[in-house]
Amino acid sequence: MKNEKRILNIISIIMVVTVFIILPQLMRLNDGNATIMGEEPYYHALAAESIGGKSSIQREPPLSSDEYIHITPYHLLIAGTSNITGMDFALRMIPLICGIFSGVLFFLILKRLGLNDFISKASVVLLASAPVFVFSFIATQDSFAIVLSLAGAYFFLKNKRFGVILSALFFGLASMFSLFNMLLIIVSLLAFSFSQKKMQRRSMFLMMISLIAYSINPGPIFYNLFMLSPNALKQAISDIGGILGIGIFYAILALIGFALTWKDIGKYKAVYAVLAFFAAGFYFAGSHILMYANFIIAFLAAVALERLNQRKWDMQMIKNFTFFIIACGILFSFISYSARISLMPPNQEIEEGLIWLGDNSREDSIVASHYSNGYYIEYYSRLEALIDSSMLHHERPESVFLDAYDLFHATEMGRARAIIERYDIKYIMITDDMVRGDVWQEDGEGLLRLLDNKEVFSMAYDSDEIEVWRYIEPLSQ
Repeated sequence: MKNEKRILNIISIIMVVTVFIILPQLMRLNDGNATIMGEEPYYHALAAESIGGKSSIQREPPLSSDEYIHITPYHLLIAGTSNITGMDFALRMIPLICGIFSGVLFFLILKRLGLNDFISKASVVLLASAPVFVFSFIATQDSFAIVLSLAGAYFFLKNKRFGVILSALFFGLASMFSLFNMLLIIVSLLAFSFSQKKMQRRSMFLMMISLIAYSINPGPIFYNLFMLSPNALKQAISDIGGILGIGIFYAILALIGFALTWKDIGKYKAVYAVLAFFAAGFYFAGSHILMYANFIIAFLAAVALERLNQRKWDMQMIKNFTFFIIACGILFSFISYSARISLMPPNQEIEEGLIWLGDNSREDSIVASHYSNGYYIEYYSRLEALIDSSMLHHERPESVFLDAYDLFHATEMGRARAIIERYDIKYIMITDDMVRGDVWQEDGEGLLRLLDNKEVFSMAYDSDEIEVWRYIEPLSQ
């Protein structure tokens, strides 16, 4: 009977997590957009292709970005899976499967720690409904790092020799993603070992494994491809525009749970130690840290829900109404967020335009566009992008970014031509987002006005969402 209940719980978790993760993608498909959302999956596809030397893009200085690609276990998994299933299927299914396993492992860990059914189940539902969870398991490689860390924690708690071996394997792989991932494992093990003295030797062994694994494949402080927002707190709340954020109702519940557990801080000192580490990590990674902190936030929110459920209510109707309002608030945050991210680029027109460009241009052509379009250009057209998001955190290509800015805002043809010829740019790709604020604020601003010169530029491709202009080289060349 106990096993049947456990299996039923796991099946329920799988269904709940799957629904939350795939809903934004179903909304996207319903709008006629079958592309994978966001920039990051395309970067990982290119990184995976580079492992086997399959990438058709061969960069030369000053555009070379090979040194900016940090190969992680996620890229190895994508590369291996895509050889069997194709890249598109691998990019979609691996994060989803990681999300499902993360939900199940989180539930099993909470049960192993002795938490009751209400908190364990509520934690998983709250976790999966959080916008940051949905995005983590749609478009980021952190999906694999998270499930590896959870698997390591689960087998660490099994208190068996084989469990320690598996824990070492999973923690070691997770440590290869970044310094943050390695430190998260070490801090968690330290915090747990102080509260569980009998686990100290095992914890020390696993910490050594994590250090060794990281030294084999040292990565950045935190694996973040994109520019941090100047307003990290705003980005942490999905209801006011944050992509990697949580809803307001969810945040309020977590704060209540924080206050409730603080009264018994001795019991939860390991949780607070890890929470303090996340708070410090927020300085380096901004709202990206919520992909990991979300698990503790979900637990704290579940504690608040349990307290509300256990308290004595004068009227059952008031209790039911309170829970109804909370559920509606959380679901509203999730649905509005899902509708918003379902509209993220790229779209079908960008995909079709770039595939056309790749089929109708020389392989060594360089395409200038906004840096956020770089991975789309390289993935769909197999051509070189002048700039992409991976260059944002490196000093050497700063001049390339400045030149790209000068090109887009050039008011004199001589200046525009000098930059184009310096980098041997063949095409300029302009998207609707670039015209509406990503690059220009007004029609006819900067390069947009210069493109009217038919002796220098010609329209190569045109649709509602994308224009591709060909640079006409002077006859003297």
